[in-house]
Amino acid sequence: MSAANGGANVRRINAVLGLGVPTPVVNDAILRAVGRWNDDTFRRVRADAREALREVVTDTLNAGGGPRRAAQQLTAWVARSDWPSLRDNYARCVRITRGQPRTTLVPERLVEPEEMALYKVLQKAEAQVPPGSDVDALLTAFVPLVPVIQAFFDKVLVMAEDASLREARLALLQRIAGLAEGIVDLSKLEGF
Repeated sequence: MSAANGGANVRRINAVLGLGVPTPVVNDAILRAVGRWNDDTFRRVRADAREALREVVTDTLNAGGGPRRAAQQLTAWVARSDWPSLRDNYARCVRITRGQPRTTLVPERLVEPEEMALYKVLQKAEAQVPPGSDVDALLTAFVPLVPVIQAFFDKVLVMAEDASLREARLALLQRIAGLAEGIVDLSKLEGF
């Protein structure tokens, strides 16, 4: 691919992703994220993957991470048959905690078996996603949370009348939502 074609693809990708005015930093992040994709390759990429790529490039611009690897990892996860369940369960935790004040989890306040089970699995996931983790580490650690999150929402009323209990449950869900911080903002993906 010639330099002229590469530049044209970067401009086209930037326009499709809606990243704003092209700058050398944006162009470099796009080039690192997609390598030498041609127009046909980009057209074949599913809308979900384009959204994943957009988020990865944006995160990279903000945090200076490795966009190409992250884009490849997230694209692979989005293509999985269990992706809708992973996304939806994570999204439930994020959506219910939006606009709620940040609270500190006091595990002793958790009383239902489903919330205690969720706390236990969350601790394992947090241990698997230390600072500097990548998308694969995050989502691999999240997979075991899915059935436990589903059981939690099936059996537990998060917005309990008891303020102490409600606060503990929201704090638990805020910790789950926080797993992706500094790695990727999954809320930017289609279907979130």
